Amino acid sequence: MAKTCASATRPWQEERVFTGGDEYFQGLEQDIFEARHSIDLAFYIFSFDALGNKILAALQAASERGVRVRIIVDGIGSPQWHAGTLQQLAQSGINARIYHPYPWRFPLKALSRINHLLERFFHLWRKINTRDHRKCCVIDDEIAWIGSFNLVQYHMQRYMDNRAWRDTGVRVCGEQVKMITAIFDYIWCRRRYPVTEPLSSLPPLWYGSVVRSNVSMRLRRLFSRELYHNIIYAAQRVWVTNAYFVPVSRLQLSLLRAAKKGVDVRLILPAMSDVVFTPWIARFYYRILLLGGVRIFEYQPSILHAKTLLFDDFAYVGSSNLNHRSLLHDLELDIVCRQSESLKILEQQFLIDQALSLEITPDKLNRGRWWEKVLARILLMLKSWM
Repeated sequence: MAKTCASATRPWQEERVFTGGDEYFQGLEQDIFEARHSIDLAFYIFSFDALGNKILAALQAASERGVRVRIIVDGIGSPQWHAGTLQQLAQSGINARIYHPYPWRFPLKALSRINHLLERFFHLWRKINTRDHRKCCVIDDEIAWIGSFNLVQYHMQRYMDNRAWRDTGVRVCGEQVKMITAIFDYIWCRRRYPVTEPLSSLPPLWYGSVVRSNVSMRLRRLFSRELYHNIIYAAQRVWVTNAYFVPVSRLQLSLLRAAKKGVDVRLILPAMSDVVFTPWIARFYYRILLLGGVRIFEYQPSILHAKTLLFDDFAYVGSSNLNHRSLLHDLELDIVCRQSESLKILEQQFLIDQALSLEITPDKLNRGRWWEKVLARILLMLKSWM
């Protein structure tokens, strides 16, 4: 895959959309092999399975030829990672950090110091609900791979056949990639590890930026407002594909307002999920949305894990779900695609997914196991954690 990007006046100099993990990770591995000076990865899940080990071997080879490699994984998403893992990677020249590690990763000697223990307890209580949910890789500050793909073989037909998860990602390049590097630097310098390099300032993101990050409360509010605005003021369509649908009230109202004025609002959501109770909770919101004119489809063939929003003439692709976790707590990263080729692929894939889905109508709402509905009601009390 060529590393140079053609000159253009578009928001991104190049966009390439992927709707399957095999082609996505093949391209990512090729770019890693061709990296010249830096590779920065941030993945919620980095598993030591066939795919993860293959990518890790490519990263170690890059480090051996002098490329700077940095990795951030999430402490809950990647429980296999621990201090020993970081030490082993450091021996091969890879610098890695764990975002908010599990509580029991702290030294046991802390238990004998009550003041230290209390300090840690309140720190964990505040931080444990904030996870690094991003899935991205930046190469040479020129190329970025972003989407819903974790580094785990579940996303690839090569390993999972027809059970492979349905995901969407995009490869972009251009000057705006430096913003994604700045976001990585900002998070990298603010872990609980001792800071040896100067703290980076927040990246210069703005309303309408092609990079959407919630790395600060200001940016979280900014891009949440932008999301609601884009839904309400869409002229023709709001086509949503999302893995975990537990919307905050303002998002739900925005979808209803768009549908009320005649916008084609469609949601493709999972019929089955890796978080088994997520579809049960999502169905709690179906009735009011259906009555408001929103069309809802449940994807049938496998686990739907993609996160895309397709508007009139642009789209969001990234890691954000339409749930409380993404909107209120977790670190996410999405980008805006505007090129006609990208929009055509996303539109075609949406229609393919819709054809493979069951449309939900009001008469279908009363179906399902009674205990699933009861559990969903109970779990809704914890919706701010979902």
